[in-house]
Amino acid sequence: MLSQPKVTLPNPMVVENRTLKLTCEAPPSTQMLLWDHDGFVVVPGGHVGLSPGNRTLTVQGVCQDDAGNYTCEVRNPVSHNRSRPVTVTVTYGPDAATVAPPGPLDRAVGSALGLTCEAGSVPAPRYGWFHNDTALSGAGETLNLTELGWGQQGTYRCVVHNPVTGLTAASRPLDLRLWEMLSQPKVISSNFTVVENRTLNLTCEAPPSTETLLWDRDGSVLVPGSRVELSPGNRTLTVLGVGRDDAGNYTCEVRNPINTVRSEGVIVTVIYGPVTAHISPPGPLHPLLGDNVTLTCAADSFPAPQFHWSHNGSDLVPALTSAVLSLALRGAEQTGVFECHATNPHTGRRATTSVSVALGPGQQADPSLSAGAVAGITLAAAALGGALAYVLFRHCRRKKTPQGSTDPPPVYENVNPPACVGAAAQPGSSPDPTYQTLQPGTRDLYQELRT
Repeated sequence: MLSQPKVTLPNPMVVENRTLKLTCEAPPSTQMLLWDHDGFVVVPGGHVGLSPGNRTLTVQGVCQDDAGNYTCEVRNPVSHNRSRPVTVTVTYGPDAATVAPPGPLDRAVGSALGLTCEAGSVPAPRYGWFHNDTALSGAGETLNLTELGWGQQGTYRCVVHNPVTGLTAASRPLDLRLWEMLSQPKVISSNFTVVENRTLNLTCEAPPSTETLLWDRDGSVLVPGSRVELSPGNRTLTVLGVGRDDAGNYTCEVRNPINTVRSEGVIVTVIYGPVTAHISPPGPLHPLLGDNVTLTCAADSFPAPQFHWSHNGSDLVPALTSAVLSLALRGAEQTGVFECHATNPHTGRRATTSVSVALGPGQQADPSLSAGAVAGITLAAAALGGALAYVLFRHCRRKKTPQGSTDPPPVYENVNPPACVGAAAQPGSSPDPTYQTLQPGTRDLYQELRT
């Protein structure tokens, strides 16, 4: 029966890239000997070699994967036995050192920061830190920086050393930049109201730690172009030949790596016009006598223009400054050309439009009749109509007069008109029969109506 074998080695710690040699002390009756590494049978090849009878295992150029538990197993036809495992440690490193978090780093003044040095190494390395090539004392794997001040800006790197391998590695420099938290900027200008085709200048009062400055109008970022200019650093925005589309809400936004702040919006107003004036309804108009005519004037302008009206080339008296002109058409003197004048005192521009108003068909008075004749015709027609109505009334009454009535029929005669009628008659002249009125006789015309 085979006794338990034993694995021996000069040093359980082997430096990477050097040679590992293991020996199995096996009983004399061993017929077969096998080596095992972490549960896998070791076979010769590459950098692994076995002595005759397999009693010595040699690993040339040891690497990190060669670390682990090794055993040897002995066998003969009647028994087998396995040694206790021995642990081989491969010392290496440090590998390339890195700092976490990776840089460059941007932090706010007064904040805290922890830097960790990472490097593969067995055994664990010794750590050292440098700030701008000046060694920092008391730091281990992690460098803790509290209440960062301006003097802590700069370059940081860590250096690691393995005392077993004698190797040293240093990280790449890491840049730390400090920033102030940005305060809110402000948009200023000498005038936020600009006349069309002139120049708009806006300035952004930005805090000193601003790295980037952007301008915005109505939610869209402004970029330099044919009419838009930005000063170095973008602090001044200039818009040449301002148009109506340039009106709106302007803001500036400041940024640095730790925060972003936007200004309050300012409203830019563009003054323009009037461009074209028009009257509604458009002419020519042909109303009838007695119609109410309403004319409305409009013009594209900001601010709203001032209006005044003229008639046949003369300003209306009293002056009318409303956009709406209303008139009740009473005669031909109210016809002709009505003009609307729209003025913007800010731009100094003026727009004028007109409409023609003429009486409708059949509304012209007969030019052969004088005013007195027209009045006389009117009065005569009224008197004749009254007389006819009265005759018809009496005729009907006579049919209803009792048979015994002895009242004589009424008598009509021409009498002189009252002084207020026929104003054209001169004193002492005989009355014009055209303007005489018919009056009943002196007898009481209503006596038959008495009860």
